[in-house]
Amino acid sequence: MNISIIPLGPFLIPTGGVIVFIGVLVAAAVLIHTIRDEEISLKFLSDHLFFFIVLPFLFGRLGAFLSLWPTVRQRLPEGDIVSSVIEVLRSFFLFGDGQLQSDWVIGGFFVVFLLIAIWRKEKFFAWLDAFILPGIVLAFFVALGGFFSGWNYGSPAPDWLPFPLSVAYNLQEVRYSVPVYSVQLYSAILLAGVFWIGWMLWERKIWRRWSSGKFFMAMLFVLGITNIFLDMFRGDVVATPFGIRLPQLMSGGMALFAVLFLLFVIRDKPFLERFQKEEFLSHAEGDTSQKDDVVPK
Repeated sequence: MNISIIPLGPFLIPTGGVIVFIGVLVAAAVLIHTIRDEEISLKFLSDHLFFFIVLPFLFGRLGAFLSLWPTVRQRLPEGDIVSSVIEVLRSFFLFGDGQLQSDWVIGGFFVVFLLIAIWRKEKFFAWLDAFILPGIVLAFFVALGGFFSGWNYGSPAPDWLPFPLSVAYNLQEVRYSVPVYSVQLYSAILLAGVFWIGWMLWERKIWRRWSSGKFFMAMLFVLGITNIFLDMFRGDVVATPFGIRLPQLMSGGMALFAVLFLLFVIRDKPFLERFQKEEFLSHAEGDTSQKDDVVPK
């Protein structure tokens, strides 16, 4: 099936690109909402926008470059250091060769954000809480765009599994001889469920009752477990230390890190202090109503 291009008159519009663009807009709207709830300023983002865009881009390119390193290494001339350095730089900045690694882009963004937030003395954990839901939204649209554009990386699926749970592509860039698991579609469905749970918690003001960063770590744990499950259906070639796929190890490590952080780093305020603001407001409203009932002599 060829669903990677939308014909629009004389133009050919990439399906995945359109879906990801819509995802960026939706994620931005959610981000503005969460930032306002956290009472943090967008000015911090705008002041350092260059670093938040360019440096994560380089991180993403580094991830793609490392995955292609065996191929690049074969092109290096032996004994010529200068030519080898030039070839490494050329391969690194050759954008069409492997594109970007999205997980490295996201990881690079958080590393850059952490360093700048510490430097500018920003509330880093409050920002993480505000970022996680928009990030899930964007990941959902990227996965959905990948399904419609042939970016799938599922392993061969059994014959009894119907479309769209399995999919066969017939594209110029991607050719599978057999149907494969629709991993990107599975990911989109699970991410939609994770976002719905997170949004319900957020709208119930759970982030006010928890210490800053706890909401982010709880969602990070869920995402780590989700990625371990999804990787069972992937068919791309990756390293398998100890007989376990490397992405599964990394996802498990992410989930474990979130649990340890929740247990030993982030501590909630005492139970009574969590609702101190709400109790104060309710008492103030009660005092006002009592004053209104007093009839002057």
